[in-house]
Amino acid sequence: KEKTLDPKKQLKKDDIFICLNNGSLKHIGKIALITEDLPFYAGGFMGIIRTNDTIRSKYLYEILIHPTIRQNIKNIVTGSNINNLGSVINQLKLPIPPLPIQDAIIKEILAVEKANNYNKNTIKEKQEFAGLFQKFAHDYIGGLTGKIDQDDKAALNTFVDGLISAWTNGNFLAGASGTALLESMQNELEKIKDPALKQIV
Repeated sequence: KEKTLDPKKQLKKDDIFICLNNGSLKHIGKIALITEDLPFYAGGFMGIIRTNDTIRSKYLYEILIHPTIRQNIKNIVTGSNINNLGSVINQLKLPIPPLPIQDAIIKEILAVEKANNYNKNTIKEKQEFAGLFQKFAHDYIGGLTGKIDQDDKAALNTFVDGLISAWTNGNFLAGASGTALLESMQNELEKIKDPALKQIV
């Protein structure tokens, strides 16, 4: 049998999707900011918060995920003796500054989010580079079988593994530039005393 869904419960851009009722207290009040209209509906123990023209949804979202507000939500629900935020959500007090201040706060948050995403992408690229270098280097060293002795091969592998270890260090990945990569290679190279082996490297 076909059912007609309530159009008010369809998730739309700028909605805040919130867990109002759950057997586990830690999940009550968890939210998601909907960034585009979706063909999905709120149901069960979920609810939708839609803002009016006095508050930006992005600002409200950031306020609701703040640890202090999350703790306030837990306190309110715990005090009501039922794991249902829907019946007591009106007790929640939130700071709502004028729209220009909300916009300034959102601007700062977006700048931080952009920087964090850039760092994540940069680290991922460096990890991929390190992986490609490791494969290429070990394949090349493997191709030297019969051309150099086992001790030299072991030394080359140690050189490569030393670089990879340095390059995959968390601090190095977060801030390494092209110059830092060259410096790390030079530092490892200085550990090789055999001129012929150094030339291969």
